[in-house]
This record gives sequence, C-alpha cells and structure tokens, in this order.
Amino acid sequence: MTIRAPGKTRGSGTRYGIKKPDGGEDLKEESQRLLLMPESLDQTFLSHYNGVAKLSGGFSDCAFADNKQRPIHRWVPWIAGFSSEFVRDTFKRYLPDKRAAMVLDPFCGVGTTLVEAMRGGHNAMGFEINPYAALAARAKCEAAAISPAQLNNYILKLQEHMRAAGTEGDSVSVPAHFRSRIPFFGPRAQPKILKALHFIKRPRVEPIQDLFSLAFGSVMVGLSNYSYEPSLSSRPAVGKPTQDDAPVTEAIVTKLLAMRSDVAWFREQLEGFPERPVGRVLPDNFLNALHHLDPGTVDLIVTSPPYLNNYHYIRNTRPQLFWLGFVHKPSELKRLETQNFGKY
Repeated sequence: MTIRAPGKTRGSGTRYGIKKPDGGEDLKEESQRLLLMPESLDQTFLSHYNGVAKLSGGFSDCAFADNKQRPIHRWVPWIAGFSSEFVRDTFKRYLPDKRAAMVLDPFCGVGTTLVEAMRGGHNAMGFEINPYAALAARAKCEAAAISPAQLNNYILKLQEHMRAAGTEGDSVSVPAHFRSRIPFFGPRAQPKILKALHFIKRPRVEPIQDLFSLAFGSVMVGLSNYSYEPSLSSRPAVGKPTQDDAPVTEAIVTKLLAMRSDVAWFREQLEGFPERPVGRVLPDNFLNALHHLDPGTVDLIVTSPPYLNNYHYIRNTRPQLFWLGFVHKPSELKRLETQNFGKY
C-alpha cells in the first residue's frame, strides 16, 4: 500500500490527492487507477523487467521472494515477505526528485521499507508491535553505523567463547515459562544454545548486541526440534526426526559472516549522501502514532498491512520472544496477541 501526502489545493475538497469518485464509478476501480496510473490503455498488463514480472504502471510484484537472497533483507526469514524491488519502484514513482524525504511504514515488520528508504537517501520511521520483528528492523537500520572490523572482532570472540572449556552458559537458563510439546532443543544442543546466549548478552555496544541477537533468532528454530511449515510445528509432526545435537556455533557464525558482508555493502550504499539517512523503529502500535509524529512530517507511506490470513505472527515467533527475553510469561505474550488485528 502506498499513500502520498501532497499539498492540498485551496477549495479543492480533496485530501491526500484522492477524490471521491463521481457517479457510479466503483471506489475499487478508482483506487487502482490512482495507484497504478498506467501510461496507456494499450499498455501490456504484464511486462518483464530485470527478471521480474511487473504490473502495468511499473511496479514489481509486491510478493516477489528474491528478498531471501538480497543483502540485509536476507537476515531473517519472514512469512509473506514484502518485495524490496516493489518498494524501490514506489520511491521512483512518488519521490522521483525529492531527497531526504520522510518515509513511514505503520506495519514495518522486519524493515524492508525502512532499508530501501535509507538506500534511496530518505529518512524512515516504522511502527512494529512484535518485539522480535522490531529487533530485526532496528538491527537493519543500525547496520550502516557498525564497523565491519569491530563486528569481525566480536565474531572471533564468540568463536573463542564457544571453544573454551567450562560451562559459562550456566548463568543463562531456559526461559521459566516457555512451554513446548516436546523438548524444544535436543539434550546435547541446549547447553551450547545457553552458552551462546551467555555471550550474546555481553556486548555493551547496542547495534552489535542487536545483530548477534538477530543472528541467533534467525537460526534457532533450525537448531531445534521444531520447524516452520510455514507455521511452527514439531519436527515429528511433519515427518522429520528430532535432533539430539545441532551445529550451534557453526550456524550462528555462518549467519554473522553473511551479516558482516552485508554491513560493508550497506555502508557503501549510503556513503554517497551528504548526510547518512536515519531509520527509526518504534515498538508501538501505529494507533498511537500521534504521540510520536508531528503533523505534516511524513512525505510517503509504504506498507504491507496485516493480513487476515490466520497466520499467527506472535505465536510463530514465540520461541524468539521467550529465548531472547522479550517476554517472560504467558500474560505478556497475550498482551501482544490482543494488539494484533483479527482473531485466531
């Protein structure tokens, strides 16, 4: 969804550049005309551009799955991913000449809109009520401020920590109120998980800690006795064997090395701007936006709104929410669920 907020014309009777359709013109048809604005009625409905099928009017498929391979966007798997190329197309259409605009995503998820806004030289703000998704979006926005050399130093320290003898993970325990139908981690994997978490909680540099937390969150289910199918299910329930052990260090370090490469790439992307664009993530409901935004400060809204698709975003990130310390008991999880749109 894209909404532009141009200046109003005195006496025009319009707001946000959208008029009520005359006569019998269908509101849906009018909305499609305003959003797509085809150059010609004879234009082919689908064209092919850079290997991606595009809608007439020049927009990429909003659900294009290539995000899973693209720098920064690939950091965390997320159901119903929002195409980064679609977002770039909206900026080309609605902000062709404007620099340092303010872009808002009221349901920012893991930050696709925010990252692409920063890549385009714009400042960005996103609202997200799921703390794990907000962590992902925040870590991506912070990436350009991280020194790849400093990040590499912390990765080496993590490897040393995991190789060291002893049970330093004893100071970190399994979340007291986290429940699963079968043991979430195997008996040999769990001590390594706790040892890794002990290190992840140590860095005093917040962007580094966010990055390490996100790396852990993005691989933890793959190291467990559960999997995404796409909803969270136990491995036996989908015909897969349980895992007594898992390559914890290898999985986290592999993810972090990919992140280090992407951090360097993102820094290069933003070097050409007079001032580095800023991305902010507000862990709050967009219904409270007026507490955070001044009137007239947003130039463009681009979002992928909540879907009534029975995919339980909070429940399916329950392992990350508990193990990373965002929630500690079921009542806190319930509060997050009640803020979601729809019922499950």
